[in-house]
Amino acid sequence: MRYTQYTYTDRLKLEALYNAGVPIKHIAPQLHKHISSVYREIKRGLYDHLNTDYTTSRKYSAHIAQKSADYKATAKGADLKIGNDFEYLAFIETLILNGYSPDAALGYIRTYSVSFSTTICTTTLYKYIDMGLFQHITNKHLLHKGKRRRTYRKVKSVKRPPRGESIEHRPAVINSRSEFGHWEMDSVIGNKYKG
Repeated sequence: MRYTQYTYTDRLKLEALYNAGVPIKHIAPQLHKHISSVYREIKRGLYDHLNTDYTTSRKYSAHIAQKSADYKATAKGADLKIGNDFEYLAFIETLILNGYSPDAALGYIRTYSVSFSTTICTTTLYKYIDMGLFQHITNKHLLHKGKRRRTYRKVKSVKRPPRGESIEHRPAVINSRSEFGHWEMDSVIGNKYKG
């Protein structure tokens, strides 16, 4: 069985099935996961649910499991390049608070040959400012970046799993297209073309 991470849709299906009392040995094939993987995922999202008669029962929440997975994913990636060079951070912070841009602050360090144990580029410095690595600097202290606002549409999260199976889980016999009806959607003429 090929390894794939749990998506929020998988967790919603698992929540519906587990809370309905379906045995885990029947849940695993529906999610296309190994049974031990389902047990681990259930452990991640368990909580004590308060019933109407003030008794508690153990239930699975897709939202709690997704929050846990997202939080654990933040620990991934390489360590900070700056390491423990706090003098370097303090020097850059002082320059930026005195009116230098991040690029100008790094240029000042290169020009006047101020030596530190580490060096970073401008992109990394902007990333560190966004991460909140500095005590007294935010994007508001930068001349241009503090005024820009990101325009985006809010992503709506689904409340229930979609109906039916995903196209990723279709049987292999469909790929041969030997039976009538096994066509792809790109062969259908839509409203773009008339006639």
